Amino acid sequence: MKSVIQKFTRKTLVELTSFVGCNILNSRCTMTQEILRATVVEDVNLGRWAQAGDAVICSGYPFHAHMECFADAIQQLHDAGATVLCIKSVRNKPFPAEAIALADSLDFLIVELPREAIFSNIIQEISEKILSLKAEAYSQLQAQTESLLEILFRENMLEDCFFHIEQFIGNPVVAFVANVKLYMSRETRAWLSQEDQAAIFHMFCRQQQTRDSSLSVVIGGQDTVFDFIEIRMTGDETLLLGVAEKNQSTDELAFLALNRIGKFLAVEVKNATTAEKVQRRQEDTLINDLFSGEFTSDSDVVAAAASYNYRLDRSWKYRVAIICLVNRAESAPLHLNFTSLL
Repeated sequence: MKSVIQKFTRKTLVELTSFVGCNILNSRCTMTQEILRATVVEDVNLGRWAQAGDAVICSGYPFHAHMECFADAIQQLHDAGATVLCIKSVRNKPFPAEAIALADSLDFLIVELPREAIFSNIIQEISEKILSLKAEAYSQLQAQTESLLEILFRENMLEDCFFHIEQFIGNPVVAFVANVKLYMSRETRAWLSQEDQAAIFHMFCRQQQTRDSSLSVVIGGQDTVFDFIEIRMTGDETLLLGVAEKNQSTDELAFLALNRIGKFLAVEVKNATTAEKVQRRQEDTLINDLFSGEFTSDSDVVAAAASYNYRLDRSWKYRVAIICLVNRAESAPLHLNFTSLL
């Protein structure tokens, strides 16, 4: 999945104005790690107070007489999931080379702050930048969510909803109701052969067992990755959405927006499932009435079918049913005029 949400990273951190004059002690670290917050810790055991994603800020004073503990502190921070240590230099005591080497091996960034650095300014600038990026991401997500909701409220046919959602996302979307059916646009159904659809159905069944966030399936001789969204419908029913990375890597914002409208899409799928059940019940009722001799003439059959919104002259199912009825070995309770009916 392609990330388009701008995050506050190590690179963003060292580019802040409050970090002018800082010195990166281990330059082999990756700079794309995300930072979630800043916290000041004044303790030899830095990791005791750190959380995942933290930029830990320290004056260096706890290590003034305990520089031998610095390597252990780096390991603690890494184990706690912290992202970076910003620390002022300790007078006349360089940071141990073995601690810097350990940080390199752990991909843990150490930034030496100038002595005149003011912690309150650093924390304020970090917090404001993180908040600004989150607000921008939320605004983009809200805009995409509203666009998808507009599609749902505009289209009456479920297949048309899926088509326009796919146009918006740029990739095929397949919905799966557990052990029932796959729902998709007409265009996606045309792209997939019957064998491909069967493979996708089994992939969804496998996902329900493994709970993987993404799985791949062979379509047209090529591996295609599906990213999943699980949506609770009613009772124990769930709707699984699979976004196929067919044309491009799925945009993270579009994926999140699709997740946010999942409940509304689940309602549309639920309605379609219910309508199909009603239609099948009507079909069964009409065929049973045909075979049990409930109708006295072909016009009664046509009228009964019309009450269920069926047109017999275009429905092969009922042509077959009527033919089977009239051609029974025993005497049929009615005889239909095929010329007028078909």
